[in-house]
Parts: sequence; C-alpha cells; structure tokens
Amino acid sequence: MLTVECVVWSRSSDARARGDAERLGSYVGIDLESLDSIGSKKLDQAICAVIPGRRLRDPQRLLDLLDYQPRAVWRLEGQAVPARLVLFEVDPTVDHPGSTRIRLHTFDERGTLLSMTAFTTGHRTYMRGFELKRIPVSSYPVLEISTGLGPGPGANLGGPNPSRQVYALVDDQWRLLRLEADGQVIAASYYVKHFRAGSDLRPRDLPEVENALQSSDPGVVLTMLTWLGGFHQAPPPGEDSRQYEDAKDVAFHREAMQSPKIRERLQELAESETLWVREGAKLILER
Repeated sequence: MLTVECVVWSRSSDARARGDAERLGSYVGIDLESLDSIGSKKLDQAICAVIPGRRLRDPQRLLDLLDYQPRAVWRLEGQAVPARLVLFEVDPTVDHPGSTRIRLHTFDERGTLLSMTAFTTGHRTYMRGFELKRIPVSSYPVLEISTGLGPGPGANLGGPNPSRQVYALVDDQWRLLRLEADGQVIAASYYVKHFRAGSDLRPRDLPEVENALQSSDPGVVLTMLTWLGGFHQAPPPGEDSRQYEDAKDVAFHREAMQSPKIRERLQELAESETLWVREGAKLILER
C-alpha cells in the first residue's frame, strides 16, 4: 500500500510541476513591463511556483521594487537539444559608476529548475537593450546585450569598452561567448573582479582547458577562448584587497598560455571555418 501511495504522489507532483511550467510558459512573447498590477501579480505567482524558496513580491515593500524584475520569458529550442524555459531578470537599481545586474533561471520542460546564472555587464557598462538571435555558434538562440557607458572614462584599461555582449546556454549555464566594440571582438577584463562582464569561469586544470578547445560545440570553445583571451593580471605588490583577481588564478592562466599543447590548438583554431572561433583564437595569439 505504501508503494502505491508513493507512485500516485509522484505522478501528481510531476503533473503539478508541468502545470506550473506551462503557466510560466504562457508568458513567452509577452512584454512583461506592460503588465498591469493584476497581471504582474499572476506572473509573480507563476514564478514562485517554479523557483524553490522564492516568495511573492509585495508592491508596497520598497526592497521588492528595488530587487530583480522579470523582463522576459523565453522558450529555447534547437535541433537535437531539449527545450528549455528561461526567465530573464534585470536589477532596476543602477548606481554610477556601476553596471547592470542580470539573472537568468533555466528550467526543463517539466518545470525543474536546472540553473540560476547571475552576472553583471561590467564596470561603467550598462545594458541598453537585449535580444535573442539565431547564430550558428549554439544549438539554442543566443542572448545579445547591447551596452553603453555612463559619464566619465570607461573601465577597460586594456582597450575599448564593449558595446555588444553575446551569451549562450552552454551545459545549461549562461556563458559569455564574445565581447565586441564597434563590431570588433575585444578581450574581457578579469584582473579587477567588478570589471568582469559575464559569469565567473575558473577552469579546474589544464585538461579541462584542452578538452574545451577540442570540443565540437562552438559554444564550449568560445567560452574557453574568452577566458584565455581575457586580461589577467596579478594584484599590485602588497595589495591585499579582494577586488583583484586571485594570484593563483592569474598563475594558472599563465600556465595555460605557456602550454605547448594549448598553443598548438590555438594555432589550429585560428584557421577555423567558424568566424567567431577564428577571431577569438587570433586575438589571443596576436597578444
């Protein structure tokens, strides 16, 4: 009898989860900022049903108004990959100098939360717009974020500041594939933590770097090329501030760049038929 009861409960729970996912999916293609108070409350209820521990927002509570706000719900589909449901949120509070904070929740078709990815657009760099695009570097549509600077100098001391950032769903995590300034690929900044655009990426060891560069998935390759091609620099002598990249991460990046096997693979990727891969590899080799 106990076994039967557990099976019945499991089916009921699964059906309820699918229903919650379908309710959130009903907002795909809807301008969430145009919802009235009743519509916003229903959306909030749909979100809370699929994110464990999420509580309903109180429109009278200031902290809730200043927290991440839902901007879009997407259903991502592609060839030979499972469909994914994504909630895209943006923090409306922006101080200058600062950046735009972004958060993405990714679910499977059953409504199971697979990941939460949070990142910023980089210091003094602010989101001006966002769009999903089909680009042949990912099985799923990629997220393109257009950015601009606030008043004062930019933050990228190693070169121009990004005006376009491209992210893709790689192994159910949102990863930065490419930064551009005026249509040209540029290096990401890692040496000061709050300069960084995109989620943190720290390869565990050289085999992980090597395997990523050998991957048949352009998204995996571009993710690693972005990390390899970024500006990594040890903290100034005597500086113990946590704002700088950890010295051991800088040392590991140097080790990776000095690896003959990795250098050889970068030479091969510089001849790739995929434009972004080719440009990413050349950016590293030319520096």
